[in-house]
Amino acid sequence: MLTMEERLLATLNALELSSGDGEDTADLAKLFNLQPSPPILLPGQETGTDADAPVSLDTLLQERTGFTRGSVVIGVCEDGLPFVLNLNNDPPASILIAGDPGSGKTRLLRAILVSAMVINQPEDVNFCVVTPAPQEYADLVHTDHCSGLLRSRSLEARKLVNHLLEIADRRQYRDDHGPAQLLVIDDLADFVHGLDDAAYWGFEWLVRIGAQVRIWIIASQSSGSMSWLEDDLLEAFPLHVLGSLASQHDLLALTGSAYLDLQPLARGRQFYVPCDDTWLRIWLCESGKGE
Repeated sequence: MLTMEERLLATLNALELSSGDGEDTADLAKLFNLQPSPPILLPGQETGTDADAPVSLDTLLQERTGFTRGSVVIGVCEDGLPFVLNLNNDPPASILIAGDPGSGKTRLLRAILVSAMVINQPEDVNFCVVTPAPQEYADLVHTDHCSGLLRSRSLEARKLVNHLLEIADRRQYRDDHGPAQLLVIDDLADFVHGLDDAAYWGFEWLVRIGAQVRIWIIASQSSGSMSWLEDDLLEAFPLHVLGSLASQHDLLALTGSAYLDLQPLARGRQFYVPCDDTWLRIWLCESGKGE
């Protein structure tokens, strides 16, 4: 088991996709609230717990303080430390959550959004969701954090890409500030197949560059339609989060290796995130506030 310090250093290396003058790396120390406090008990760590019980975001926020503006919780590591992304300070890294059907991809996307809502004010973080099943996110619409819930392959979804490109242009060249923008895409293949050529290339640019101007793409992809995606688009996502994944071909496409020595995951509850030359298991972290 890596120490907290070793995991922090390893994760900084894994996430550092564009380097600045060193301040970005220093800011990343804020991601892992490392002040001494009792670890949060995870499912199965105490007698009588249900191994399939969710890790509570509410408990996490009660036990640990000091989350900075722009923080979102990706999950909880097996030692009880939160795995946190800071949308204002991190090196840019669009995130692709991949796994078999039933591996918990939608639940993880929802958990990330709820953490963004609970930790941040609307002026800090906004989000828009594009999905073939809008009903799965309908309870998150009635909040000032949400700027849209759109159906995949719709005209509105294509227009959204152009809107985000306009925001990116203002932030690049006109010193325009505003909240961090999360574009959450549930079922990436379905989304991109509804785009025309101009919107597709604009979207790929946002995947590669958008987070540099605080437009973050977080997408899910099922193993069943992984082959629908161009290799260049898969490679444009610097950070891959893996749920249960049976196909060695898909594992090779996402990680560069078809034979990773990974322990089994609690299906629908656990994921792997890259950490230097290894992978960390995390539990998704849910809250009743989004229900």
